[in-house]
Amino acid sequence: MNLPVIDLPIPLSLELPFLIHPIFVHFAIVLPVAVLLIEIINLLTKRKALSVSAYILLGLTIFIYLLTYLSGKSDASENFALLSEETQNLVKEHRNLGAYLLYFSVFPIIFKVLSLIKKSGMLFAYFLVLVLFITATFFQGKDGGALVYDHGVNVSALEVKDDRIEELEDELEELRDSMEEVSESSDEVTVNEQRTPVELISTTTQEHNTTLEVNSTKVLENNASFILDTNTTIETNTSH
Repeated sequence: MNLPVIDLPIPLSLELPFLIHPIFVHFAIVLPVAVLLIEIINLLTKRKALSVSAYILLGLTIFIYLLTYLSGKSDASENFALLSEETQNLVKEHRNLGAYLLYFSVFPIIFKVLSLIKKSGMLFAYFLVLVLFITATFFQGKDGGALVYDHGVNVSALEVKDDRIEELEDELEELRDSMEEVSESSDEVTVNEQRTPVELISTTTQEHNTTLEVNSTKVLENNASFILDTNTTIETNTSH
């Protein structure tokens, strides 16, 4: 339905629990039906207590419709961005019709009062308004059920959100593992960079000392060989 978009004249924001909207919807459907049944019985019995009960229930209906509308807006906004464009438009139409029903909920009690003042045609008008109100409520309830069961509002949207949360948690875990590996590699590089100059000096010194030792050994061996050769020459000369 292409109804003009309306809203509450005074913006109201209540801290309502998530997914409490279906609870209020049940009362919003039952209360007008209960009023209709009470009024039918009251036509037959003419009991004042029933008429008073109808007034109380009609006043309670207005309050329940207000809570239903506000809780519906709250629930719809929770996962609205996760819905498809088509479903978002359906949710907007459903919310707009809910606003009309909220205003319409005042009319039954008005016509109830008028029926007491002018009994001729107002009683019939009161019943007609009440039946139309119940019919519109049933239509709204069916439309809301279709949004949930056919389009997955606050069902598939929650599943999408849960799946996305799991994906992000897995990605976060992989990122943490990667960061730990990079951190360990960085620590190793840092330690190596800090120790490399000392190790280089130590290694160079050890290699130099080793070279000196080898050279000294060679010199000693050469000296020893020279001394042996000299002694042999002297002994030979002496014997001659």
